Formats: sequence, structure tokens, C-alpha cells
Amino acid sequence: MLHTILFVFVVILINIQILNIRKLIHTHVVKLGFDSNMHVRTALVDVYSRGGDLNSARQLFDTMPERSLVPLTSMITRYAKHGEVVKAQTLFDTK
Repeated sequence: MLHTILFVFVVILINIQILNIRKLIHTHVVKLGFDSNMHVRTALVDVYSRGGDLNSARQLFDTMPERSLVPLTSMITRYAKHGEVVKAQTLFDTK
């Protein structure tokens, strides 16, 4: 049951395009205690970075207790797509 709920959160987060709704869902994720789940947190990083909120995405990325290549790739790709090539290169070089 818990895995189903987490999956639903990830799917919703990936498909949300409106910033206010992203932040609202993020708030509920935290309240429900799912923010420590790596998959949910990775989805949040991706959602914020896709929407151009690179500061929120990076803050989530930097505070992830464990990271896979997925959030790292997401951050580097979004930095590059938003013209932040130096930040993308720096993140690539340091990780």
C-alpha cells in the first residue's frame, strides 16, 4: 500500500506544471513523511528544475541523504537547458 501511495506521488509530481500546485504537493509530501523517500525526492528535484525553479531544486538536491545518478543528471541537464552552463559543469566536476 505504501509503495502504491509513493508511486502515485511520483507520477503526480512529474506531471505537474504549475508552480503553486508543485509547492502545495511538496508541502503535503513533507507532512505525510514521504520527503525522505529517495524516489519522491528525486521527482521533486526534477519537477522544480523542469519548471525553472533551480534554486528549490538545488536545495532539495543538496539535502538529499543519498543520491543516485538520476537527480544528478536531472540537475545538470536543467542547469544546461536554462543557460546555467557553468553551474552544470561545476556540479558535474564535483560529483
